[in-house]
Amino acid sequence: PEEQRKLDWNGWPDAVPETGPKPDYTTQQWAPPKRLLIWVNPDQSGRNDEPSNWLVFGAPQAEGDGR
Repeated sequence: PEEQRKLDWNGWPDAVPETGPKPDYTTQQWAPPKRLLIWVNPDQSGRNDEPSNWLVFGAPQAEGDGR
């Protein structure tokens, strides 16, 4: 597409380049997620700040779970 010609970018490489600078995502270490939020009603819109619209690790979000 036209954007790729202008930006000269072909997406994220699958492997770390052997030479040159390495992208940050290939060298960073991340802790496991503390929780996984899942939208309750796929294909429907709703308020992001409404706890009833989310499941936390597959269970309804309890009051005080925070975000």
